[in-house]
Amino acid sequence: MTLQELVDEIGQQPSWEANGKRAPHKPLTLLFALGQAMQGNRMIRYEKAEPRLIQLLDRFGPPRGIQHPEQPVWRLRSYRGAPTSFWRLDGDLKGIEGAGGNPRLGLMRERVSFGLSESAWDVICGQAGSAYLIAVQLAEEIVPTTLQYSLLEAVGIDAPAELSLPAAAETTVASRPSLAVVFRQRVTSTRLLRDPAFSRKVLDAYETACAICDISPRLSSQRFGLEAAHIRWAQAGGSDEIPNGLCLCKMHHVALDYGALKIDETMRVRVSSRLDPSTESLEMFGRFEGREIRLPKCNSSHPNEEMLRWHATEVFKP
Repeated sequence: MTLQELVDEIGQQPSWEANGKRAPHKPLTLLFALGQAMQGNRMIRYEKAEPRLIQLLDRFGPPRGIQHPEQPVWRLRSYRGAPTSFWRLDGDLKGIEGAGGNPRLGLMRERVSFGLSESAWDVICGQAGSAYLIAVQLAEEIVPTTLQYSLLEAVGIDAPAELSLPAAAETTVASRPSLAVVFRQRVTSTRLLRDPAFSRKVLDAYETACAICDISPRLSSQRFGLEAAHIRWAQAGGSDEIPNGLCLCKMHHVALDYGALKIDETMRVRVSSRLDPSTESLEMFGRFEGREIRLPKCNSSHPNEEMLRWHATEVFKP
């Protein structure tokens, strides 16, 4: 397997969302295995990995009562009936597949180890910089920018001291490259194409103040610390239109993306019951429970209720 073949095969996997619902289970599992491979562990016992996979899904996946990490581990072995070249399951697989193609959890725990195939492992071991860029691309397709570093850190992936690129790519990009540009020379997903004017339009609509806490810090004449947050993430088909945006300070932006808070359909802040009850958390988040957010003067720029419902279902942690 070549680097190009590895990247292309990962890129051919289905979208990480379906019918408007987030479905990051496969890329999260692949990212975990990639992190293990970069630390020298090609194969991992499923039983040992299961608690960490559940933690990843709880933290970066959609809120679900019960997580089933055994399903993506099992399903990554093939796509549309054909075996995938980058994935490997070891152990006695006979009789594991049950109803609906889902694996029997008890047998997965007893028998199965999983990870990258030997050919994919050879690519990763030989090109650490390229492996890192694959990880970055996966992270970009799973979570928004605010969470990407935390996700890579959670799976144990750090940027190499020297990020080396294939020789053919070195003349293609002058700064930190997109994996799509470097290796495929094509756009991997139109869902991630962004309107560069989105941030300016959202901040202008909210008069450059956080919609939750009203902060509008300024150094001389320059405002700072405010960002345009997507309500429905670009990774899930969210648009770059003002009704899908909120002007938030950095802290409240991260909290929104983590699911620590949401905006309900009455345009009021709701805070997750899982948030720790420390004095600092209550000051930063808890005191805004039930408070109506700052809204744009133009009604057509107000947050879209459909986008708010998506966030409440797919991101917010009740």
